[in-house]
Amino acid sequence: MDQKIQKLIDNLNRVHGHEINEKIIQTVFNLTKDIDDELTKNQAFNNAYNISLKHVPAEIVALEYLYCFKSHIPNLENITKKQTSSNFYKLFKAHDLANIHLDVKLHNRSLLEHTKNTVHHLAELNPDFHSLYAAYLKHLPEYSPISIKDLQKIFGTDVVNIIQATNRLKTICRPSDTNNHESLQQLILTSSKDTRVIILKMCSLIDLLKNIDQIKEKHRIRTATEAMHIYAPIADILGIWRLKWQLEDYSFRFLQPEEYQNIERKFHVDEKKNREKYVAKTIKILTNKAQKNNLHCDVSGRFKHFYSIYQKMNEKQKNFNEIYDVFALRIIVPTIDDCYKALELIHSIWHPVPNRIKDYINAPKKNQYRSLHTTVYGLNNRPTEFQIRTADMDHEARYGKSSHWFYKNNQKNIPDWALKIINFNRSTNHNQDWIQINTEVLFDKIFTYTPKGDVISLPKGATVIDFAYHIHSQVGNSCHSARVNSQTVQLDHELQNEDIVEIISNPKQFLPKEEWLKIITTPIAEKKILQALESDPRHEIYH
Repeated sequence: MDQKIQKLIDNLNRVHGHEINEKIIQTVFNLTKDIDDELTKNQAFNNAYNISLKHVPAEIVALEYLYCFKSHIPNLENITKKQTSSNFYKLFKAHDLANIHLDVKLHNRSLLEHTKNTVHHLAELNPDFHSLYAAYLKHLPEYSPISIKDLQKIFGTDVVNIIQATNRLKTICRPSDTNNHESLQQLILTSSKDTRVIILKMCSLIDLLKNIDQIKEKHRIRTATEAMHIYAPIADILGIWRLKWQLEDYSFRFLQPEEYQNIERKFHVDEKKNREKYVAKTIKILTNKAQKNNLHCDVSGRFKHFYSIYQKMNEKQKNFNEIYDVFALRIIVPTIDDCYKALELIHSIWHPVPNRIKDYINAPKKNQYRSLHTTVYGLNNRPTEFQIRTADMDHEARYGKSSHWFYKNNQKNIPDWALKIINFNRSTNHNQDWIQINTEVLFDKIFTYTPKGDVISLPKGATVIDFAYHIHSQVGNSCHSARVNSQTVQLDHELQNEDIVEIISNPKQFLPKEEWLKIITTPIAEKKILQALESDPRHEIYH
């Protein structure tokens, strides 16, 4: 086998830890073997090599290699269609359409660059091919003459649904009011109907955050706030920690730059050399002991992300140097039996910290998260955490098959609506179960908007007065009239899902009217009206 082909395959096998599609790598090399342009061949290999180091499907690596030869092989699309799989051909076609039509500026950077980066972020999460097609194509309806109908003919209804639903999310999120964050999270989870839509949106956001200086200034705060307060918690609910930490850390860097830089300085400068030496020495001691005991294991250091460190410092009111679990050592072994052998080996070297041994293999978390955790008094008596698991367990924990939400919280603390959605997302019968979600989660709820686009979640049957008090007590007390969808309505008007409501206040009106108690339907409105009236000696309220 060609050495270059073998290098790519070796990289992919090393990153994935399981069988990959070697055939597609060999196929694209065969399609281009007669090309004499060594410069292009070297560039194509370098592109493919760099992407093969990431946790992406072999098809993405093959595509990066093959597409470099488009100008050298005029009928490359037809050849690809005939000599590769249907999935790979459609991936090639989606990539080609993006390259042809998206070489335009978005904010201050190339839309094509943003699209490709989004695809690569998504590809690391083991998506299906429909998600990858959609990632390449989602900007085409807005920035090219290619219509939704055109895309549907080539790629099918499922892909078009993902594209349209992802693009609709742009109109939902305006997290300016901290009180409506959960409502926005709920609205996004329930209205998307497909977690692939949300994951694609998150991958797009991550690329924007990584390049936030190239976004127009007026959009930066909204993008970072949306990522931090809306999508990072949703990633937590869905158990995709890889997306969660990226959304948090990149947002944290922009929203709280001084705090971020303070941790970054301590992490990379003040403590970096000592920490790296400590981790390296610990790994060396453990691997030597494992070799003597015929235990094969891969040991690596995993450092907490900056926002997580920042949260822990705040929660415990401690300085950076007082947070001992800034890092953990992760041990990957071949079998479950080897997990327990590794645990015993660690405890034979270092004394365990009392009550810090957790067996999530024999007793998995409710999300099926599996691993052994132990904290020991390591070198220099420094508390050091180890996580021990098989490659399959590690894959599940990292790429979303288990829910990090459950790992960190008791199930009783999860909102009922989130539990229903999590259970729905695990189900295989989506069409039938979505009817149940609509019935159980949304049957008593509507989502309304302020003119600025903030979401106000209300029970069905809520009126204009309810809406006003959900914004603020003062808005409710001074409510004089209202417009719903630009039409003037009475204060007892019953609101419908997705209504845009504008409250018109009377600056001279400081108290509500007693008859409003017969109009409102929400406890919060009733409480605020009663409080306002009881504070006025002219009123006596009888129940």
